Amino acid sequence: MLGASLGVAFLDLGRIVVLALAGAVGFGIGFGFLDYLTYFFGTTQFATVAGIIGGASLGAALGYLERREPAGRRVA
Repeated sequence: MLGASLGVAFLDLGRIVVLALAGAVGFGIGFGFLDYLTYFFGTTQFATVAGIIGGASLGAALGYLERREPAGRRVA
């Protein structure tokens, strides 16, 4: 949902889809890793790791989308 809401800010269906998928994959991996850590260490204090992994995937996708945009349309 976070990726889709970021994509809505651009009013572009392609960006909405890419950011939604990047968020779903990133946070899915992050929370899967959190489950792994919780299983072995018995604590959920590693929840920040899930947010970092999900946020990094959204940031990477957003950076990729910004680089793809023609230089004349980029906001400085």
